[in-house]
Amino acid sequence: MKPTCSLSTIACAYAEALTHPDTAPLVGIPDGKSIYSRKVRVWKRGTCQTGGTVPNVGIICQPFAAMTNDCNVVAITNGAAALPADLTGGVVTNAPYAASEFNATSGVQGRLVSAILRCKFVGTNLNAGGVEYGLQEPTHGSIVSLPETSMMDKTSCVYRSIQHGEDWFEVHYRPVDNNDFSWVDTITRTDAKTYDLKSDGATCAWAAYPFMGILVKGAATTQTLLYEFWAQVEYAGSNVQGKSLTPPDAQGVLSVIAAHSVYEETHASTPTQRSTEEASFLSKTIKSYADAMLNAAAPYVSHAASAVGTALIDRYVARPALAAPRRLQHLLQ
Repeated sequence: MKPTCSLSTIACAYAEALTHPDTAPLVGIPDGKSIYSRKVRVWKRGTCQTGGTVPNVGIICQPFAAMTNDCNVVAITNGAAALPADLTGGVVTNAPYAASEFNATSGVQGRLVSAILRCKFVGTNLNAGGVEYGLQEPTHGSIVSLPETSMMDKTSCVYRSIQHGEDWFEVHYRPVDNNDFSWVDTITRTDAKTYDLKSDGATCAWAAYPFMGILVKGAATTQTLLYEFWAQVEYAGSNVQGKSLTPPDAQGVLSVIAAHSVYEETHASTPTQRSTEEASFLSKTIKSYADAMLNAAAPYVSHAASAVGTALIDRYVARPALAAPRRLQHLLQ
C-alpha cells in the first residue's frame, strides 16, 4: 500500500525549498522555536566557455557567501584540468545585505536555507559532447583544485555525458552538521578560498570553503555553457525588515535531512542509470525514516545520476502518486 504523508506543512515546504531553491515558495528552516525572519531568494547567472586549448571548464561555489552581496560565491576557470584554486575573480549574488552589515547585537544575522549550482551546454550542436562531473564534498570540506580523478574518488561525485539541449546538470546543497543551521553574524574573508563564519557573538566559529563544484570536460574548444546559482536565505535581527513567522518542526527537518543522507550514502558513482533494484531498496530505506518521504523521494531515485545530492523531495510531496511520471509510479505502490 502507498505510504501516507505525515510531514507537516512547514516541513514539506522546507523539503521543496531544498529541491527547488529557484522556484519553491520562500521558507525558513523550521528547526527550533518559532521565529520571525525575512526570507529572500538570491541568484547569479552567466556564461562560460571551454578553454581555447584544453576544452575544460571548472566551476566552484561557496553557497554561504550568498548571504551577502559583496562576497564571492562562484568562481570559474577555463582550460584547466581541475577545479579553480580559489574564489578570486568570482561573482556575487543580489543579496540585500553586505558583509559589513552583519552584527551579533544590533545588525543582521543570516543563514542558508537551500542552494543549487547548475550548468548546461548551449554551444554548437555539432560540438556537443564530453563529460560533466558534479560534486558536493560530503563533509563540506574544500574542493579547490580537485582534478577529475580526485573528484571521482568521492562517492558523492556524479557525472554524465554532454548532449546539446539536455537538462541542467545540477549540484544541490545539503546540510551536514549543526553549523549549517547556525545564524551567522560575522562573515570575513580569511584568504582567497576561505571565509570565516561566526555565530552567537563569535562563540561559535568555523571555516567555510568552496564545497560545491562542476568540472566540464568538453569535446571542443571555445564552446559556451550557461551556469546558474540560486539560493534561499533567511535573515533575522533588529535591522531586518519584512519578517514573517516560521513555525517549528524539528522532527520534520530531521526526516527531510535523513532522506537526503540515505540517498547520498547509497548514490552510485557511475554514469549509468540507477537500477530498479537500487531504487526499490532506497525507497524502502527512506520509508523506514519517514513514510511521508517515500512519496517525495521515489520520483527521483531511479532518475539518471545527474546531480550530487539531487532533488529527493520534488513537487509530489503530500500529493497523490498519480502526480508522478507513469514510468515511476511502480515505486509508489
